Amino acid sequence: MRSAFLWRFESLIRNHFGNGEKNKLDVLLHGSTEVITMKSRRSRRFVNRATRRRRVTVGVVLTVAVLAAFVAAVVHYDATAKRDRDRAAQARAAAEAPPPVFTDRGTLRFGAADAPTVLTVTTDFACPSCRTFAQASDPALAGLIDGHRVAVDYDPVAIATEPKDYAARAANAAACVAVADKNAWPAWYRLMFQHQPGPKDPSPTDDRLVDLAAQSGVAGADVAGCIRGERYRQFVTAHTDHAIAAGLTHTPTVRVGDRVVENITPDGLHTAIDRAAAK
Repeated sequence: MRSAFLWRFESLIRNHFGNGEKNKLDVLLHGSTEVITMKSRRSRRFVNRATRRRRVTVGVVLTVAVLAAFVAAVVHYDATAKRDRDRAAQARAAAEAPPPVFTDRGTLRFGAADAPTVLTVTTDFACPSCRTFAQASDPALAGLIDGHRVAVDYDPVAIATEPKDYAARAANAAACVAVADKNAWPAWYRLMFQHQPGPKDPSPTDDRLVDLAAQSGVAGADVAGCIRGERYRQFVTAHTDHAIAAGLTHTPTVRVGDRVVENITPDGLHTAIDRAAAK
């Protein structure tokens, strides 16, 4: 039989050895678990960082793409809008340009191009004073033109308001007749004032204007379409606005060169022309 001492010693050794092995196993297992856990955490952090970087990269790329598309759309819109504005401006400029046979100033010249003096008559076909002036001065002006002393620039505008809209339609008709046959224009000019409506009279119709053109020797579908369609209405409006902006306050206004003639009787016109020629 073992002594109680040996049994106790062996039990202590066995217990000590068992505990040691258990501790070693626990240490190994615990250490491995910590290593695995640390590696797993590091791996997840790496994956998370990579994922975030990819998301940031994708976000930046998408943002840049959206901005690029927006900038391209704005540039395209601006270019299209500018092209449309340019086309509209060109169309407006063409519509407001003086008709063929008119001067660059928008006047209709009769007489020698190299005449030493230019007399400009700014008139309105709805203006009663313009009718009085035309009927009194036409013979004198015709004589001055024939004598090569002056060139006369007729300058129709539309500032009279009664009869309604007549002044603008008559000025448009003036351009239509001049373009169709400039040589017939003086006869038409006289005829228009002979048949001028009063301020309270009904405005003559387009058919009436076409008929007056035919009476002066200018007929045909083109001139009729020009009068009825108001082909030169935008020119008339722009030219009148320009004249008013330049200081026009009334019609008739007569200038010799750049000087306004106060006495517009035939004698007054001769005097103004003589003074201009003497300078």
